[in-house]
Amino acid sequence: MQITLEKLDGLERRLDITIPSEQVESKVKVKLHKVAAKAKMPGFRPGKVPFDVIQKNYGASARADVLENLIQNTYAEGIRQEKLNPAGRPNIKIISSDPGKPFEYSATFEVYPEVKLNDFKNIEVEKTIAEIADADVEEMLEKMRKNHVTWNEITDSAHKSKSGDQLTIDLTVKPITDDEKAEPITNKDVKFVLGDGHMWVDFEKHLYDLSVGDEKKYTLQMPLTHSDKKLAGKETEFTVKVNKISAPILPELNDEFALKMNIKDGGIAK
Repeated sequence: MQITLEKLDGLERRLDITIPSEQVESKVKVKLHKVAAKAKMPGFRPGKVPFDVIQKNYGASARADVLENLIQNTYAEGIRQEKLNPAGRPNIKIISSDPGKPFEYSATFEVYPEVKLNDFKNIEVEKTIAEIADADVEEMLEKMRKNHVTWNEITDSAHKSKSGDQLTIDLTVKPITDDEKAEPITNKDVKFVLGDGHMWVDFEKHLYDLSVGDEKKYTLQMPLTHSDKKLAGKETEFTVKVNKISAPILPELNDEFALKMNIKDGGIAK
């Protein structure tokens, strides 16, 4: 067997492998003899089918199996011989597979790059020092409070929705179109916080200064990037009914809050 390695562009490599015809034909005959021992054909007893008949009926499939096994085994041998580290499966190209002639094929693949590390003792590293000011601490504590907010339903009918309130609404969306099959889409009890940036600004700017029970209808041009293809880029009618308005209650910065943050000793000061 002959194995030749060629380096192509970048990390690409190609193995050209040639296997003598005698080796191939020998394996094909062994394969056919195994088939002949079990073959059942009309007019012959099991295992008594003439070899030329076996060769005529099973020769092509036996050769295909032999060549497939040869590719697997010789490719692996070529990888070991050339000490390569393939990064994926090879692209196999058969060059010659005619009976009586050497079997030739090529395997093209990429290899992992060789990484050589420098001596770390000679590397200079700039040490970054972070300074934490009192303002940074206060900002983080405030974020922690907001992450543990609870909501208290406002029962005062005179209360008007404002930034920071949590609204619970029924929302109906309908594209304005001549298509009679266009059906409105309704979602019940949708919750969101006014002004926290999670909702579309153009959508929620109409929902300030509303009370529980109020219903508001307005139209908007939907963005072309909207996930619903039926609505993307279309003039759309929104109907919003306010079911509930809730005000945020932030936890106090005390030792009880510190305990919730898994600070078992030292309280809020720690």
